[in-house]
Amino acid sequence: MRGVDRHAAQAGILTAMTALLGTMNTRVIATGIESIAERDAVVKAGVDLLQGFAFSKPETTYRQPNLG
Repeated sequence: MRGVDRHAAQAGILTAMTALLGTMNTRVIATGIESIAERDAVVKAGVDLLQGFAFSKPETTYRQPNLG
């Protein structure tokens, strides 16, 4: 997703792919979101789920979530 906010062709491809997958009832996941501008661009393109440094840096150790 790097640069999707700065390159119209890349954003157009993402929008078209997201629309196509939407017609097949398929959820779209975008990874590698490293800035708020990239986040905004993929949300505008209709992406369902996002992941990347813009939200959180990776953990170095696994932590068991509190399920209780």
